[in-house]
Amino acid sequence: DAEFPLRWMQKDMQLATVSAYESGVATPLTNITKEVYRLAMRDGHDTEDFSAIYDYLTNSHDVTTIDQKSPAPAKAQLH
Repeated sequence: DAEFPLRWMQKDMQLATVSAYESGVATPLTNITKEVYRLAMRDGHDTEDFSAIYDYLTNSHDVTTIDQKSPAPAKAQLH
């Protein structure tokens, strides 16, 4: 098991994007990264460390579906 799994990283990114949104700060790259982590976790990588992102990106076709203009997170979207 990873010492700092994707699910914890994604949670921290979610908290950061909510805080940034509430402060009026745009975080487009963090939003995209958070979405990639979410998709990787959906595919079973949630207990692995960040190196699983490489495996996910090189073995998945889902990355073409990420909306780079997704709206800022709302508190209701916390996972």
